[in-house]
Amino acid sequence: PRLEVEIFAAARIFSLTRREADIAIGLSGAEHLRVASRRLTDYRMFVYGTKSYLKRAAQIRTKADLAQHPFVGYVEELLFSPELSFSGAVGVELPARVRCTNLLTQVHATLSGHCLCIIPAYVAADFPALVPVLPDAVAVTRTFHMHVHEDHWKSAHVRAVANFIAEEVEANTGLFLDGTG
Repeated sequence: PRLEVEIFAAARIFSLTRREADIAIGLSGAEHLRVASRRLTDYRMFVYGTKSYLKRAAQIRTKADLAQHPFVGYVEELLFSPELSFSGAVGVELPARVRCTNLLTQVHATLSGHCLCIIPAYVAADFPALVPVLPDAVAVTRTFHMHVHEDHWKSAHVRAVANFIAEEVEANTGLFLDGTG
């Protein structure tokens, strides 16, 4: 079909009821009655650092050891979704010394070799220099949901794209859970 796809990757919530998008992927279920929500997959995040950082920094044997290391993280006051707050999710307080509103900026700060960061496994998989730290002890799980306004669901092209997204996510579950595709 004649289809134009625009991907808007931004840290904000889109209103499907105001027709700001045909399909939205979010971290929580739909809160509006006329929006159909479908759970796509869980995804896991781990603490990552570079091999060079981990070689020269104080050894990390337990979750408590993480508090002695610099972290990069989100600006809590500017989070567009409470699911992005990791406060309490790890079981030890990890105050970020560097904060930014963009995940890729956090990844590149971590790649500089001077800090640790909580990063989704599917993102870290693209950066071989990143190594998970205590992956059996420290993992944060969140869930992706796909949302479509019920009026848009009637359109064949919207259904086709939504089904394609769901099929691709399902085919790559390992990537979302542990970074292996």
